[in-house]
Amino acid sequence: MQKTYRALALAAVAAALPAVVNAQMTSAIKPIRFGPQLSLVTEGTLGIGGRVEYSLATMVPSLTDFRVVGSVDYFLIDKPPGATGASAIGVDVGVATSFPLPSAPVTPYAGAGLTYNRTGYSGT
Repeated sequence: MQKTYRALALAAVAAALPAVVNAQMTSAIKPIRFGPQLSLVTEGTLGIGGRVEYSLATMVPSLTDFRVVGSVDYFLIDKPPGATGASAIGVDVGVATSFPLPSAPVTPYAGAGLTYNRTGYSGT
């Protein structure tokens, strides 16, 4: 069952990827950008969620490459033995800056922030 969820999640991300790229390209000059997010954490755990970025240049014009980043992810985790259900959610808030590279297809960034993770299990 867990593999089915992972396959559906990957299919959803693949279907949404062109829309995300287009949304980020068309909103590059806007103060707010948003779209779906795919996360991969320890032991191959997959997370699906949403991400929003707000440019700090709207408040302080000299901070053109700095932005506030927020995201929420639902992680597809395996159930431990004896459990009937398992879920994990992560909420992130941080500040990031990008390092544009000439003619590169991606833009690397660095930042810092806080994350709250909640994991729950049901059953015995």
